[in-house]
Amino acid sequence: MIIRHISSLFIAVLVISVGCEKTDRARFNPLDPLNTTTGGRPQGLQAVAGHERVLLSWADLAIDAVTGYRLRRQENGGNETIVDLAERPLSATFIDSTVVNGQTYTYRLSVFIQESEGGVIQESPASVPVEVTPGPDICWIADEGLTQILTMTSDIRAVGRQITSIFGAKHLAVDPRNGAAWTTTQFGGTDGAVAVRFSSKGVIDRTVTGFTFPASVVVDPRDGAIWIADIGATLGKESSVSRFSQNGGLHFKITGFSEPSGLAVNPNTGACWVADRGNNTLHLIGDDGTILLNFNGPGQPTAVSVDPATGDAWGINAATQQVFKIRSDGTISLTVSGFIQPVRLACSALDGSCWVVDAGGSQVIRLRASTPDGYHIVQQRDFHLSLTDFFVPVDVSIDQISGQVWIVDRGEGSVVKIAANGSIIRRFVALVLPVALAVDAGPR
Repeated sequence: MIIRHISSLFIAVLVISVGCEKTDRARFNPLDPLNTTTGGRPQGLQAVAGHERVLLSWADLAIDAVTGYRLRRQENGGNETIVDLAERPLSATFIDSTVVNGQTYTYRLSVFIQESEGGVIQESPASVPVEVTPGPDICWIADEGLTQILTMTSDIRAVGRQITSIFGAKHLAVDPRNGAAWTTTQFGGTDGAVAVRFSSKGVIDRTVTGFTFPASVVVDPRDGAIWIADIGATLGKESSVSRFSQNGGLHFKITGFSEPSGLAVNPNTGACWVADRGNNTLHLIGDDGTILLNFNGPGQPTAVSVDPATGDAWGINAATQQVFKIRSDGTISLTVSGFIQPVRLACSALDGSCWVVDAGGSQVIRLRASTPDGYHIVQQRDFHLSLTDFFVPVDVSIDQISGQVWIVDRGEGSVVKIAANGSIIRRFVALVLPVALAVDAGPR
């Protein structure tokens, strides 16, 4: 392998006629410049971002005259790097490990051809360029249609890891200390209803059993402990909320709930908010199992999210389709109206804003931390941003390092990455039925 770095490059593209006579016959050779489909360019170049690396692959050419490949990599600043690949047997893949996370690169591929032994080696026209921005996979997605748990590359241009045959997963949580992800499902094979942990590499390394209808799961970022809501009442059994160690050892189990549909952990104290929709109650439970608050209302609380700066919780009232904010002493400090069917929400640690997924309104709303009580998102405009380019958005998660927001849209089969200011960075539309996602907010 030969690597050369140059600031500017002028290449005369030679006309190639590998094994092609100058006749009017069809041009089947993909490297024939007169091939109307390829124009003589190599096909299928793909670049998949990774942590401090890029995996490149392309269509393998079963042509004896091919002697090697040339990859050109260009940075945003304009500098170009050339990599010549001529080692036998020729490979149609290459890992570029000389990249920097967060830097966007453009790659092009060309092919070296030698028509006869000892003949002149010519270079094909370059392929269609591909762009990639390396970085760690931080977004995990549950796709119910594919029955998979998968990760997205950081530049949201490709799927990273895929874990197949995961049935019924509708909730995800990521341990920011190590990048591992937890999900819950009723369909754990012989183990029945389970919670499953995947390592950051996508390998199942822990299974917790003993549930009836496990649902919401959250991770305490301080020690990796997990809280799991079990809506057993759905199947005529007992509903509960349990806290486990990072490896699945039970700390305690609290019963008496009806439909504990939402959990959220205070990252500073480890206390967990529980939205019990069935009992119209909000609870705050300490990391030792102490009940810190039982609040009757508001309405039917479902999803909850904690503001890391204040410890206050934002929640959704399914009875009135409102969003509210509640303090740890049980005081409702804010109610916002105008939503059609809010289903999920997440708070930003950077500015205290709350992002609300309104599935019924096909929109995502960003509420400012300073939003006043009684605010209405239809009648007023001063304290919110509305993003309407969605079909059926169903979940939201925030990268608390960058402030970037990730949304899954079940109606479109997409995942969308949004900047903290509300501008859409990129949309990936190749999923089937995404229902949940979680972003790794850990150091990287």
